[in-house]
Amino acid sequence: MMAEKTASESSGAFRVLLGVAAFIVIVAGLRMAQSLLVPLALAAFLTITSMPLLNWLRSMRVPNVLAIPLVLLLIIGLLAAVGFIATNSILAIREAVPIYVDRFAAIWDSALVWLLEHRVVVPGAIEEVILGPASLMNLVTGLLRGLAGFMSMAFLVALITLFLLAESSGVPRKL
Repeated sequence: MMAEKTASESSGAFRVLLGVAAFIVIVAGLRMAQSLLVPLALAAFLTITSMPLLNWLRSMRVPNVLAIPLVLLLIIGLLAAVGFIATNSILAIREAVPIYVDRFAAIWDSALVWLLEHRVVVPGAIEEVILGPASLMNLVTGLLRGLAGFMSMAFLVALITLFLLAESSGVPRKL
């Protein structure tokens, strides 16, 4: 009787361990597929939210060949408006950067003075790493790389949305 209880307990522990392992594999797979799943989810969201407008255009006897591009242009226009607002915010931040750089340099200088007063030696290379042109170039390169990634994702989202909208008319017939 004792052996049966131990076997069932180990079987339960095995199931828990197997479940945890399966969960870890699924999460790792989702993280690896993130670059495709995020645009797909965004395109599905945009398609679902734009379906009432597309259905209304269809009810007004607008052909699919015109209704789908109209809805897609509206989506792209809304996303462009959001992008315009974000661009204006980035430009405002860019104008404020010199003020923050001067303030940071003043704080940095006062921190260096304080450290020297307390006999702490700070290598000169640290200042070059933090305030040097290489770090600024890395920042600009990262910004441009992020912008290119955003543009490619926006194109992918628009393309997936186009196909989902085009396919949406045939879904009720297929069900």
